[in-house]
Amino acid sequence: STHKRHSTPATLVWMDQHYHLSEGVCIPRNSVYFNYVDFCSKNKMTPVNAASFGKIIRQMFPNLTTRRLGTRGQSRYHYYGLAVKEASPYYNPGLARREAITPGSESRQSAVQCKSHLSPHLQSSILPEFPRTRDLKLPYCVPADRLNTFLAMYRVHCQHLYEAITRYNFSDLTPLLTHFWSSIPHPLSSLFFSASVVSVIGVCDTILYRAAVKAVLPNPMQPGAEFSRKATRKFAVQYIAGVKASLNPHADLLKDVKCKLATQFTKLLLRRT
Repeated sequence: STHKRHSTPATLVWMDQHYHLSEGVCIPRNSVYFNYVDFCSKNKMTPVNAASFGKIIRQMFPNLTTRRLGTRGQSRYHYYGLAVKEASPYYNPGLARREAITPGSESRQSAVQCKSHLSPHLQSSILPEFPRTRDLKLPYCVPADRLNTFLAMYRVHCQHLYEAITRYNFSDLTPLLTHFWSSIPHPLSSLFFSASVVSVIGVCDTILYRAAVKAVLPNPMQPGAEFSRKATRKFAVQYIAGVKASLNPHADLLKDVKCKLATQFTKLLLRRT
């Protein structure tokens, strides 16, 4: 399936449907970009990079500011004063409550409240950073722009997998895997013949699986711990088959690396539950 060229007007319409200005609210800059890449993927449109997307946001919200919030070593850039509309599928009521800031508070106090309310939730719900193309030494045969596009799409896909795993929505995983790997356009799927690219995908998977193991290992003292343990064990047994089936049309090198990492992940889960 071919991807259409990027459309700034369509992106501005999408922004208007899902976001609005709201004083005292913070939203992680990368989460807005993930949602945008997801929108592009669903509309078969090639996304622009994060810097160009930031310029498009400024067209819609010219006075928007960014702030770096979070603990040392864990801080992330946030849009300050931007919120997801309640009618949007991206709206998260749990996050919205944390973002609530009393009207009339001074901006410095707002920033402190925003920081203290948001950072624990963000650290648990958003995956750590993935490798950036500019930091990689890639062979000349790998087009950096195509890899950038793929990694942006892959980041969104992994975030969806992570959310499904951490919410114990294990039945969502096979459809997510099948949809993602079957909708990769040919110019991007040709990347998977490169050992360097497959190695980067392996690093991304390792980041996803480490975060997922931390999130789902049951606390014996938690209510429903026995259910969580049984559900996790059942998922671990079935997950490999879903990964293998979804990768059928793609290069053997990609299949080998992804299945090996998925196997290590599920063995770890089975050993610890």
